[in-house]
Amino acid sequence: MKKLVLWSLALAMIFGLGIPVAADTPVKLFINGQEANVQGLLINGRTYVPVRYVSETFGAKVDFVNGTVKITTSSGGGIADGTLNAKDLTSLPIRSLGEKFQLGKISYCIDSVTYETKNSKQYVNITFSEESTSSPGEFGLLPAFAYQDGQTTVKLIDYSVTADPDKNKSYRRSFTYRFPYEGQISYIYYYPEGFQKRIKPIAKWTAW
Repeated sequence: MKKLVLWSLALAMIFGLGIPVAADTPVKLFINGQEANVQGLLINGRTYVPVRYVSETFGAKVDFVNGTVKITTSSGGGIADGTLNAKDLTSLPIRSLGEKFQLGKISYCIDSVTYETKNSKQYVNITFSEESTSSPGEFGLLPAFAYQDGQTTVKLIDYSVTADPDKNKSYRRSFTYRFPYEGQISYIYYYPEGFQKRIKPIAKWTAW
């Protein structure tokens, strides 16, 4: 289950809450090449889309519980991608934490991987950032990740998401994915805009 913690503006777009915002400009929304029957908004150089509509289009369920938007997908765990074999994984570009990977007009980076223990349970925090050479940047959906533990590569499907408001600009966005995990991760595989958008990861980052 993916628990997406959004800020008040995003909540307003989902549930129609009446809060004052800066002047906005409607923008067309395309999903898998098809124009949607709803629009996004361009506000202060940043693009916002209706999370409920986009999530449910991809078969997810959206709930609002105790001030938190929870998005539940029907995808299962296991191997990150059945089309990936050992050669695919070893031939990927490798980056260290904090090192960027440029693809088109956007650079991708896993900034840090940290571990913490809460109530005798260990959690992993993956903080990543994406930067665009154009402003405002058109980033699309949030990325997905897979992680490698020994010789096993596992799709990350159960996590919470938080945004860093100080680091999110019109040309840059930064989030942290947090999930329970016992052990040490060796590599993280980066899928821009999620598993549905990209069959194979663009690169892998060392997790130490």
